Amino acid sequence: MSNLSEELVDLFEEIISEASEPDSTTKEEYLIPDDEGQLVTTDVDIYSNHVIDFVDIDDERILEIADRMNDDSERDFGPDSVRSELQYWGFDISDIEFKQPNIANKYGCVCVILEILIEVVEYAGGVESLPERTEKIIDDMLGDYRAEPREIRSICPLLNFISDTDKISLPTSQFETVGLRGHFEVQDLVIKKPSPEERAALYSDSKKRVKGRTLPRNSWSHVVEVKRKTVAGTIYERQILKSLTNCLRLFEPEEGNVRLGPAYDLRDRWTSERLGIPTVGGGSPQEFTVGTQYTRRAQGLRRHEDYNLKPENVSDFVDFWQKYCNLANVNRETKFSNALHRYDQMYSSLFPEDHILNCSIGFEGTLLKDLGTQSSYTFRMILRGGTILDQEVDLDREEIHRFFKNLYFARGQIVHKDEVLADIIEEGNYEPLVADPDPLKVTKLSRRMFSKLIIFYMRQKIDCNNSISETNQEVDELALSVDPDIN
Repeated sequence: MSNLSEELVDLFEEIISEASEPDSTTKEEYLIPDDEGQLVTTDVDIYSNHVIDFVDIDDERILEIADRMNDDSERDFGPDSVRSELQYWGFDISDIEFKQPNIANKYGCVCVILEILIEVVEYAGGVESLPERTEKIIDDMLGDYRAEPREIRSICPLLNFISDTDKISLPTSQFETVGLRGHFEVQDLVIKKPSPEERAALYSDSKKRVKGRTLPRNSWSHVVEVKRKTVAGTIYERQILKSLTNCLRLFEPEEGNVRLGPAYDLRDRWTSERLGIPTVGGGSPQEFTVGTQYTRRAQGLRRHEDYNLKPENVSDFVDFWQKYCNLANVNRETKFSNALHRYDQMYSSLFPEDHILNCSIGFEGTLLKDLGTQSSYTFRMILRGGTILDQEVDLDREEIHRFFKNLYFARGQIVHKDEVLADIIEEGNYEPLVADPDPLKVTKLSRRMFSKLIIFYMRQKIDCNNSISETNQEVDELALSVDPDIN
């Protein structure tokens, strides 16, 4: 235990010995699993809103330690955030000049001390005595304050994802996170069914209605668990989570719209002791949310169109992830980033017309890359697309040709005549490739075709170190060898 930790233990002992239980406590609802794993709503006494009842903001003991913390630290606290936090706790800060040099940093350290004290009080369930784990709580939270790398566990619900497989372990040795400042090491990555305690922690947090982090109750059965060594408060795990959803979408493009829920850091804090569920902290907002009414009206989807990773496909997906996880990380700004962004937009677009436009732009951005003026764009796209997709999909060349013809007919009608896809596929110039075509079937087919194209280019990069332009040149040469009259 450091000298600072010892000082804080002594300080907290003095504060607790002088304090009396508040006249009342705030009640917050938490969901706690019963013996059968069912979540039961329980009212829990919360002390954090009553810190003003037993702490004085002008306490010289607190200010003296805060001064030393400030002198020993290079951390800067924003005046507005410090002011807001102290006001939230109910302190009178009218006499504090936060714009004076070091004042904001000093009171930022006061906030750190108060946060640790609140955690200790919550852990003890009152102010009668300090809990036995006080020293560990202090050391743990000071580690966050000092930005020390530590092992952190995050879980992120996979919305609309189902599988009969309870746990899928994914290798992480090939994954490279980019744009980092400081230490970040992924130690474990798993898709799994959450425990009742984890589910309770997530729903309890969601009930607080934090903006961007409310969690649907019935649209997920699995979470992604990321164990990492990093600095608390960083969200670099979002890169590996997003890469994972990209790989899931590429692997099964005609399955439902799997997407990321909010990401949560789970810590062993006061709720673990008093309620038996992890404490939720940190985290990041969920991915694009599809509105239910818009979805049904625009694409004919059920409320939740499921993505089903069948047990017999799990091993193939693990291999797929291991091979393509790095290229699927759009933060890497690889040559595939633009194509992946367009593919991602096909999932986040509410309307099938936008879906078709993103697909056509994606095809143009890959198949026509670095094409000069010597060839018709439409001709070259169908030539290259047909040569590539003939090896990748279960359609013959004539059907692939019809796909591109339909895609660009639909694109033209949408852009130039403001038509909707449901009307376009009824027109005589549209030659459907699926029985009883509707917008949902058409958009799923376009996703399959574009995903197979992206995978082909990614495979050429991994196996042959070819860029998209180099691959296109080889495709042209292959087509020329088959038909020398092509120009």
